[in-house]
Amino acid sequence: APAFPQGTTAIFVHQSVAIALPNTEAALISDAPGGTTLLRSFLPGIDYIHLDANALAATTFSGADEVLTLSDGTVLTFENYASLTAANFI
Repeated sequence: APAFPQGTTAIFVHQSVAIALPNTEAALISDAPGGTTLLRSFLPGIDYIHLDANALAATTFSGADEVLTLSDGTVLTFENYASLTAANFI
């Protein structure tokens, strides 16, 4: 498991399944590889992203949302958040 800063929550992506802990609401639309997950209320510095066994293939923007596409085709959409940086990933 990654080492997260004390007192933080995390989003884990493992085999196309996203699990959000308290500070981020996630709507898992499909948990199959190539599925889609909508993430709401992402809080930088509190919520972190860990990609396990997936590589980031592309980052795009759709209006106010940032959309990450992983190597297995999984899509993560960060609703009303379009400022992800390397600091958001562990």
